[in-house]
Amino acid sequence: MVEEHKDRVELCKISSSVFSTILSFIYTGQVFLTQNSVQDILAAADMLGLPEVLEACADFLKNELHPSNAIGIYRFAESHTCKSLEKVALTYVHRHFPQVSEEEEFSETPKSILIQLMKSEKLKVDSEFQVLAAALRWLKSDLQDRKPYVFEVLQLVRLPLISSKLLQQTIDNIEDSSLQIALRSLQKDLQLKRGSLVSLQVQPRKSAKKHIYIIGGSRKKLGSGWKQLSESTLDTVECFDTFKKQYAKVSSMEIERILPGVAALDGLIYVVGGEQESKILANGEVYCPQEDTWSRIEPMVIPRCAFGLTTWENYLYAFGGWVGEDIGGSIERYDPYLNEWTVIGDMLEPRFSMGVFTHQGLIYIVGGCTHTQRHLKDLCSYNPVTGEWTFLASMKVPRSQMGIAILGNELYVVGGSSKQAEVLRSVEKYSFDEDKWTELAPLQHGRANPAVGAADGKVYVFGGDQTHEISTLRKDFMCAFA
Repeated sequence: MVEEHKDRVELCKISSSVFSTILSFIYTGQVFLTQNSVQDILAAADMLGLPEVLEACADFLKNELHPSNAIGIYRFAESHTCKSLEKVALTYVHRHFPQVSEEEEFSETPKSILIQLMKSEKLKVDSEFQVLAAALRWLKSDLQDRKPYVFEVLQLVRLPLISSKLLQQTIDNIEDSSLQIALRSLQKDLQLKRGSLVSLQVQPRKSAKKHIYIIGGSRKKLGSGWKQLSESTLDTVECFDTFKKQYAKVSSMEIERILPGVAALDGLIYVVGGEQESKILANGEVYCPQEDTWSRIEPMVIPRCAFGLTTWENYLYAFGGWVGEDIGGSIERYDPYLNEWTVIGDMLEPRFSMGVFTHQGLIYIVGGCTHTQRHLKDLCSYNPVTGEWTFLASMKVPRSQMGIAILGNELYVVGGSSKQAEVLRSVEKYSFDEDKWTELAPLQHGRANPAVGAADGKVYVFGGDQTHEISTLRKDFMCAFA
């Protein structure tokens, strides 16, 4: 360094008071920080290579984080390569994004940081509309200079997750014509399902509020006589809020049904087939969470219940199940754009009450029961392109009527029933990476046909039936396997 040959060195950008604090630390090992001085001291410590002071300043600023200053602290930490503070500040912005986006500091955020935030899966928002509101707020705060970025910013909003009514109201309330035209273009692309401006296949952000829907089913209760059970089929739908841990009723289905196939595609929930008063159904309906409305779809070619329904690419696939008095082995595919079902082939073996799901481009079938009441423990994959079936490692416990969920790169199989109508407590986890099953801690109570879903790093288990001696279906939920 050139300074080592000089008798006198000038310290630029360091005030005398800051240098006095630094000098005091060198002699005493202590540093006194205030809200007014901490950033200047951190910058000086970064320049002079004093990691202890840098860390003390970072800890001080971590405790000062607030929606009004979080982005500023993040930018400051980034400019001084203070990684620990940068990480904590960014996490704070993610977790408090709706509040942060309403502060004046957010309007001054550089486009690069805004784009980084808009792309993030870590935004903890109640709904995607909060992301749209933040984007519009940023654009309108300096619209003249930010007009060239309108499409670049708005395309990062997951518009299919916002109700069409709310989107229309937002467009109508925008005063600037150019911004309104841009949003109308995105709206039209979404309505016509072109997908050229708006991605149609979107999922809620990983840290966004999730809702788990418990649909239909049946309810048992004691009748007037001792131990006389009555059972009613339900058309009701309950929505579980994973943030508040609360249930809310939403619009009921048009038809009561038990043991239907349920799958989500393009932000819509499809409920198909099932049983109603001993009649096996072929009809189906689709639920729009944003509008809280149900609509009918074309019936399946073959009525079926206790079958598997999943999605692959832009289609629904239905596998096996009860078809009349027989066990079916056929496969049907539904095209939502044509509103049409087509029988496309057969399974290797007819079965019902199995788990069916899609993961990384393949459809998987696990467990189930055959026409001879043989409970299965196999896991196999099906390639919809080639029609090829591949057998993988088998479960440790044969079972049907279980609940399943995918969490990360692992499959969870929960409860179910086995031979002699035993209701299971056991839980198994399958690793796709290792092709290996592992037994987990059992449920507190055995459950057959539970509703199971995964969100926020947890597997949720709802309801289900127990042994024949238990007179009611369980209505509680448990959260486990974090």
